[in-house]
Amino acid sequence: SMKKNKFHCKKKSCKCPRFDYVPMSPEEIGEYWLPRRRGFDLGSWRAKCKCGHSHEDHTADYARRCRKCKCSQYRSAWACVVCNKHGEAHETSWETELERKQDRKSVGNAFMPLAEMPQVRADVLRSTRRTLLPAVAMTQIASNRASSGSRL
Repeated sequence: SMKKNKFHCKKKSCKCPRFDYVPMSPEEIGEYWLPRRRGFDLGSWRAKCKCGHSHEDHTADYARRCRKCKCSQYRSAWACVVCNKHGEAHETSWETELERKQDRKSVGNAFMPLAEMPQVRADVLRSTRRTLLPAVAMTQIASNRASSGSRL
């Protein structure tokens, strides 16, 4: 009963054929150390293609060609933190809670990312909240926890 991704962008000038998920923070792709670096700017961070350019540098149509180099299509240089596969190995789909229940799939908190690995999920979510802290404060938190034997 899963619906294929048929949701189009509502922006009139957009040529994207469908919505595709792109990570918004380094923690989502396992690069948890980046926000801890001095001077790291989460607002300018983008998940890169193997050509080194962001998804924003590639066309929004099916071809997804890079506007900055000869790259013929966006190929993620990152991997999913859950399954360790590249972004293009995933497909966005839409299901209602009722559809998931009918298909005997998890819903609610059990459907949350990394639900089957609660410690990893807690670490990722803790790291995601920390991206809002300045890098200097993160260094202080890390050194305090390291000296007390706590994990980040």
